[in-house]
Amino acid sequence: MRVNNLTLKNFRNHINKTFEFSNGLTVINGPNGIGKTNILESLYVIATGRSQRARYDKEMINYDTTFCSISANTLSTEYEYLLEVQILATDNTTNLSSKRAKVNKVNKTMQHLIGLFNAVLFSPQDIDLVAGSPGDRRKFVDNVLVQTSKEYRKQLSEYNKALKQRNRLLEMINEFGQGKDQLDFWNNKILHLGKAIQKTRSEFLYYINGKTKDYIKILDTDVTDLQIIYKKNEMSEERLDKHLQHDIASKTTLVGPHKDDFEMIYNGHNLAHFGSRGQQRTVILTIKLAEVDFFEKETGERPVLLLDDIFSELDEQHKTMVTQMINKQQTIVTFAENPDFIDLTTCSYIQLG
Repeated sequence: MRVNNLTLKNFRNHINKTFEFSNGLTVINGPNGIGKTNILESLYVIATGRSQRARYDKEMINYDTTFCSISANTLSTEYEYLLEVQILATDNTTNLSSKRAKVNKVNKTMQHLIGLFNAVLFSPQDIDLVAGSPGDRRKFVDNVLVQTSKEYRKQLSEYNKALKQRNRLLEMINEFGQGKDQLDFWNNKILHLGKAIQKTRSEFLYYINGKTKDYIKILDTDVTDLQIIYKKNEMSEERLDKHLQHDIASKTTLVGPHKDDFEMIYNGHNLAHFGSRGQQRTVILTIKLAEVDFFEKETGERPVLLLDDIFSELDEQHKTMVTQMINKQQTIVTFAENPDFIDLTTCSYIQLG
């Protein structure tokens, strides 16, 4: 899997720029604020359909315009694609926008686009996997699985739509006492989809758990145990019935995969509460290494690796581990200053600013 070039129009601070990438390593260098992260963000949008940092799609549009576009030529072992995403602001006073996709210049749904190009992003913000909210961790799991499984992508989309409908029904029951006769339909819908989603998540986290145990032994010789534990918010007819009155009172569905979480237990302690910053970084690195392995297992190809200014956060041992990983697939890495541990004559080099 690789990306040959990328064209950005009105994407954040890149008004009209094209970037070429090496089949191996590409280094993007420039001062902070120049737009290095924006390049990686746009590639991640092509891979997953959404930004890893923007709360609203409209935030990716340059503030002087009302639209932006991302266009990337990508190549896998079987196919070559021109992938495009356009975002259009629909209201100047709100965060509303619309998002469109094209594959080889043919209009497609965003769901069709996702998974045609695979990427793993590693950035300093990934510490949120440990210290952030359950939503941050669910987003990580979903961003991997929507790229590797069409079935999961479809199930997740349908589940979110059904969940929204059930919540609207709960609101109607709460406010007007009407609609209880429709509950069975939406209960069955989210039960079927929710169980399928949780089965896939369970299999993914089981795999990640096994891989991180192997990597932690290399990265941290003092560690005795690392466990990734899936905190499944069990989906069952009994639990839906048990929580029904609470659901009606709160006008929202309180059980199901939208409430899932996972936690990292490091030497018997929850890493979010007891781990040092260094220990948290180590565990995040093992998860990212495992994530790349998972993509290769599921797709038969290694994803493009996007490294966003992470080396300033790593000690020498961790730098060595990541550096060894760089040459195993196409890698695009950003630096604020030229790195002294990479031979820039052997890679593509993009200077910004």
